[in-house]
Amino acid sequence: MARPPRHGIIAFAEHRTPLGSLLFGGRLAGTQGTGLEKFRLFPNHALVLVLGSGRYEDASGISIRVKRGDVIFVHPGHPHRYGPEMGDDWREIFVAFSGPVGDLWCRQGLAQGTPVWSTGEPRRWERRLDRLLQPLRDLAAACRRIGDLHAALAALAALAALRPGERDPAWLIQARDDLGRPGQAFSMTAIARRAGFSADGFRRAFRRTCGETPAAYRRRCRLEAVERLLTRQDLTLAQIAQATGYVDAFHLSKAWKQAKGSSPRGS
Repeated sequence: MARPPRHGIIAFAEHRTPLGSLLFGGRLAGTQGTGLEKFRLFPNHALVLVLGSGRYEDASGISIRVKRGDVIFVHPGHPHRYGPEMGDDWREIFVAFSGPVGDLWCRQGLAQGTPVWSTGEPRRWERRLDRLLQPLRDLAAACRRIGDLHAALAALAALAALRPGERDPAWLIQARDDLGRPGQAFSMTAIARRAGFSADGFRRAFRRTCGETPAAYRRRCRLEAVERLLTRQDLTLAQIAQATGYVDAFHLSKAWKQAKGSSPRGS
């Protein structure tokens, strides 16, 4: 199956169906998303598949980290913003649409709670949105494509309908968010207390749920941020160390070599 262009936006021909119409979409890389400076009001529904990392915020007070495989469901007129923070690499696939299809699935639960779902299946969702972005030749193709859109929204609705015990609890989502901010002040005790645990209880619960300790998770997040920043030749190791929470370039290099077996920039 042909993919849409690696970068850029595709506009669909005008093929209205009784359930709605695809408007435009595409793949974006190395962008700022909507930007995190101010909220955006979008006039239509949209699905955004995150293929990099960043943050989502909206006017209801939601502020969470998003990562590869997360899907954002944009509602018309709802103030929101998303994009990369320091050290993030923002990439996305999105499709915007109008008509009754979005409203129908909102009534099935997609308008409730946080409009971000962690699918855990980035490749499968990438293929799903690629199908939505194929060219439309006629009305029959547009109707079939709206059916594909229904299937995607149904999959999100199934995630929204999960019982609390079947998805990540709120304390874990918040803890991973706190631990995944490599350049900010860090207190394991404060994170544990916010999650409702003692320090030891938090460590055990986190490891049981995630398969690694909170400290190991944080180390991994910091090194991932370092790896992204190393692609920027305009940043020195000292600047990267400061941005990712290391004391200095020496400590960054030491941590990198312990994990990777080589120096950060091969020197």
